Amino acid sequence: MVISAVTANSTPVVRDWSPNGLNSTQMTFIMTAIRSTIQGFQRGLYNNGNFKISDQCLQSSFNDNMLKVEEAISSANYFNMIAAASPIYQVAYNLQKSCNLNELSWMLMSVCEKGTCNVNQISANIVKNLFFITGSMNTIVELYVDGLKIKLNNLEQCESNFNEMGSEVGRIVRLLFGFNKNKIIDRSNFY
Repeated sequence: MVISAVTANSTPVVRDWSPNGLNSTQMTFIMTAIRSTIQGFQRGLYNNGNFKISDQCLQSSFNDNMLKVEEAISSANYFNMIAAASPIYQVAYNLQKSCNLNELSWMLMSVCEKGTCNVNQISANIVKNLFFITGSMNTIVELYVDGLKIKLNNLEQCESNFNEMGSEVGRIVRLLFGFNKNKIIDRSNFY
C-alpha cells in the first residue's frame, strides 16, 4: 500500500509550455523569426548584407506542419509524436536543402579542419576584433530587449530584428574563427 502511494505521488508532471496551443499567427511569427535568423546569420558570416535565403526556406506552407509538431511535442504523447514523424521529416529536409543548413554546417566544419579552431587562434582573433565583437554583443542584447516588445501584428519588425540579430551572431562567428567563404575546403576533394 505504501509503495502504490509513493508511486502515484511521484509520477512526473509534464507541463505544456503552450497549454492553449499555438495558433497560426503565433506560428507565423515563430517561423519568420527562425527564417530571418538563419538568413541574418549567413549575411553576417559571409559578410554580405545582400545575401538572400531561398524563398522555399520555411515558407508559409510549413506553418501547418510546425503546428502539428508543436502539438505532438507539447502533448508528450508518444503516439502523437510518431504521427508527427512525416511533418518533422519535411521540416528537417527543408532546413537542410532550402535553408542551406547542410552547406552551412559543412563550411563551418571545414574552417575547423584547417586548424583555425584552436584556442590560440581564437584568442588572437578575440584580441584583434574585441571592439567589433563587443559592438555586436551590444546590438544583440538591444535587439533581444526590443524583440520582447514586438506585438503579433508587426511581421516586418519581427523579420528585421531577427535578421539583424542573426547577422550579428554570424559576424561574431566570422571574427572568432577568421571565417572566409572563399577559403573553405572543397567538399568534392575532401573524401
